[in-house]
Amino acid sequence: MGRLSRGRLVLLYGLALISKASAQTASYPYYLKFFAGTFALGDGGAAPSALLWDPSAAVTDPAGNLYILDVSNMRIRKVTADGRINTIASLPFVPGDMKLGPDGNLYVTGVGQVLKVSPAGVLRAAAGTGAFRDVDGSGALTVSDYLMGIALDSAGDLYLIDNNRVRMVTTDGGMRTIAGTASAGYNGDN
Repeated sequence: MGRLSRGRLVLLYGLALISKASAQTASYPYYLKFFAGTFALGDGGAAPSALLWDPSAAVTDPAGNLYILDVSNMRIRKVTADGRINTIASLPFVPGDMKLGPDGNLYVTGVGQVLKVSPAGVLRAAAGTGAFRDVDGSGALTVSDYLMGIALDSAGDLYLIDNNRVRMVTTDGGMRTIAGTASAGYNGDN
């Protein structure tokens, strides 16, 4: 589930529904409106009629466009203000998470790699090569596992959930472990 601007809430569920709940009245405070997902009309059509498969993330840009990470279709879909949906990028892996960076690009996690996706859909590696490695150093070489989550700070540094660790990839390409080890568990707060 993701939170959008102006109090709207996006709900992600299984095969295909993206919705928003908005305040309506005091006695019935919410109504549900589908943005995408009930029938298979696809790209170029009305978003509520598009087929999505396991959407896992949704983010908005300053222009009000909604970007949906369509996991099992391995795509990023864009819903414009007029309610049309299109694929802006086909991904080379099953993605895990997606965030919008301060530079206006989308950042998508996958197996051993983070992709930077421009608003036009151009893909570029932001970290990792897709091969497993387990060392700190250059972000271009060191992402080790299926990345479960991503965050970005205002400087554009990436924070990755990577094999029981939180790792930071700086804008100059360096990578270091911020918290955790490759071993799961708990050893106290000492």
